[in-house]
Amino acid sequence: MRVRFDSRAWRWAIEPGPDDRLLALGWEVATLEDLDRLATAIGAERQSDARATERAAAALASVIDDAGTTHELVAASALDPRPVVAPYGSRFVADELGLGHSVVVSPDVETSLAFATERLGLRITDTITRPKGVVTFLHCNPRHHSLALVQGPADAPPSLNHVMAQVDSIDAVGQVLERAEAARILSRTLGRHTNDRMLSFYCWTPSGFELEFGTGARTVDPANWVVSDYAGTSTWGHRKLDKEESR
Repeated sequence: MRVRFDSRAWRWAIEPGPDDRLLALGWEVATLEDLDRLATAIGAERQSDARATERAAAALASVIDDAGTTHELVAASALDPRPVVAPYGSRFVADELGLGHSVVVSPDVETSLAFATERLGLRITDTITRPKGVVTFLHCNPRHHSLALVQGPADAPPSLNHVMAQVDSIDAVGQVLERAEAARILSRTLGRHTNDRMLSFYCWTPSGFELEFGTGARTVDPANWVVSDYAGTSTWGHRKLDKEESR
């Protein structure tokens, strides 16, 4: 399955596999020259034209970081001129901000963080300190975070905690929330996050990780941003439901 959000041919690729692991994180660079330069700097291997076509791009390079996450660099992504409009008339907030965000559970979060900042060039937006550990949020453009990292079991491969899709309408959030409740897949109630101020809810995907669906997240000015640490994830709401409650 390929899922469109905006002018890109697709943003999410969902493929069958032996388990529910994260296949790859995709990062788009501005030019083919930038891709070659970054690929050389981080040790990424250029992939075949056929593989790039599968990723709807003119060029593709791939590297596995030391924590086990695969990162794919793409340049000259294919565009689809047809507008993407959700069933209730809202639009996804993507385009130059990218697909949304991914929260990755890493077996070695310090290694993952070092790769993201020192090699890929992402910047830390802020952190949230929880009793279970610190969540680190990183940006590569004005979106508050495109990636967040959290420590997981040291003997498990990297996995997804959740992915996020953002729309431009609170009404769309409410309408999708109703459908999630009717389908009995709601995993966290409607709430507002402390750091990115997203108004959102969470639901279960068939693969077992969560999908966050929301609106109203703030953006950052990368040149003038000051990193902060938050004591909690939400100002209100986002109550976690067990699977019996969601049913």
